[in-house]
Amino acid sequence: MALDRRQFIIGCSAGAALLGSSSLRLLAGPLSSRLMINDNGHTFVLLFLRGGMDGLAFLSPEDNRYYQDARPSDLKTSESEGYVVQDGDGNGFRLHPKAAALHELYRNGDLAFIHACGLKHGTRSHFDAQELIEKGINANGDANDGWIARYLNEIKPDSMIPGLSASSTMALSFNGTNHASSISNLKEYNLNEAVRFPHLIKKWYQNQGYLSDTAGITLETIEFIQSSVRKNIKGNMKDGYPRGWKVNQLSNSLATVAELIKLKAGVKVANIDYGGWDTHERQDNVFPSLVEGLSDGLMAFYNDIKDHHKNVTVLVMSEFGRRLRANKSNGTDHGHGNVMMVLGGKVKGGQFYGTWPGLHNEALNKGVDLDITTDYRQVYSEIMQQAMGYNNSSILFPNYAPTAQLGFI
Repeated sequence: MALDRRQFIIGCSAGAALLGSSSLRLLAGPLSSRLMINDNGHTFVLLFLRGGMDGLAFLSPEDNRYYQDARPSDLKTSESEGYVVQDGDGNGFRLHPKAAALHELYRNGDLAFIHACGLKHGTRSHFDAQELIEKGINANGDANDGWIARYLNEIKPDSMIPGLSASSTMALSFNGTNHASSISNLKEYNLNEAVRFPHLIKKWYQNQGYLSDTAGITLETIEFIQSSVRKNIKGNMKDGYPRGWKVNQLSNSLATVAELIKLKAGVKVANIDYGGWDTHERQDNVFPSLVEGLSDGLMAFYNDIKDHHKNVTVLVMSEFGRRLRANKSNGTDHGHGNVMMVLGGKVKGGQFYGTWPGLHNEALNKGVDLDITTDYRQVYSEIMQQAMGYNNSSILFPNYAPTAQLGFI
């Protein structure tokens, strides 16, 4: 049966009309390898641990008696487990025993820890905390769009995929820009009817002005990615991933970002989500495997982009930490301050940054949680300035003035 243009439009949803599994932005200019004016070719990868990762179990203050008294043995790292990390003030910490790969990156000088970080708003709501962080603010009403969207709109990128949400849905931080794509899997980033649809789309959108240009650019983008992926996959893939990867929940997203970095697709900021960290019950059953997946995934990613280390900075964070004291379900409830990690060739790794507030009663937030001594926007600001070469923090983070730099880059 013949398929005319009207039938095609009516029969397909806006997202499924072009792509099998991904949403694609309306590209603003012809494809090329050129970058933006004054662009330094750096990529910022934001890995968001959704659910509130327990930073006190991940990087434990082993010699703190308040911490030792607050938790059962299976929700803390003992003196005989894990990996020793010292802060600048002589406080002893233990990195989780399942984070062996991260400790190797730390020891090699590529990874840095910043403890007692976060959103100073004080909310313990996942939804509210994530929304505020993704908007780059501390209070409702300061902004409606995402902070990454504001950055992309300011620099007016002309690269192929400047903003990347490596999942099936677009991260809120990209809300307000058309300079971003949601790509969950490069191999599936294709037309549903690969043989028939390109010809129909070109025919339907002839002489349609902007729509004609957009349709053509969309097809060129898909063709570029598919041809490049096919070429790179040959002899270099095992079970759908580059050799050396351990296949886990995080691998697909990290592999997508790594491949686009290697293809020099012009990715400026990429967001990756890694969920499952809301450990109210039986935390010891799930937390170790989540840490291992994070650790092994980041090592595989970093090894895969070994030729691009100087041009990539990775930040790992969560919306908040967990409560100091364990609950009665052998888990931990929503807390406040947390640990952040920064990885990359420009990072002054092998060091512990920020100020540790302690865990004695007077130092705790609301008497129950690790306090915050470093605003999350300070970490964002330093990465944007020192790695990305963008200095207008007031655009990205309204009503926030960066403090003295921590110096991790």
